[in-house]
Amino acid sequence: QRFTTIQKKGWRTDRGRVFITLGEPSEIERYPNQTDARPYEIWHYNEIEGGINYIFADLTGFSDYQVLHSTKRGELRDENWMRRIMVK
Repeated sequence: QRFTTIQKKGWRTDRGRVFITLGEPSEIERYPNQTDARPYEIWHYNEIEGGINYIFADLTGFSDYQVLHSTKRGELRDENWMRRIMVK
């Protein structure tokens, strides 16, 4: 229920999948109201693989945060993720 959107049940969202798989993050940085960027979150897992991060962003404006980048092995990796969230 925590990550449910208008179009998807929470467990079908990227944040829901990561939460179910890895559990509660050690820390979450939230950036909901940046003037030059879409809303995004950085989830930190300090105890996994020596410390990993997930970057989620709301690219559509409908609170469906998608994974843009992760340092976890086997996940989407995009070192230039910031360019995807910038508002032109």
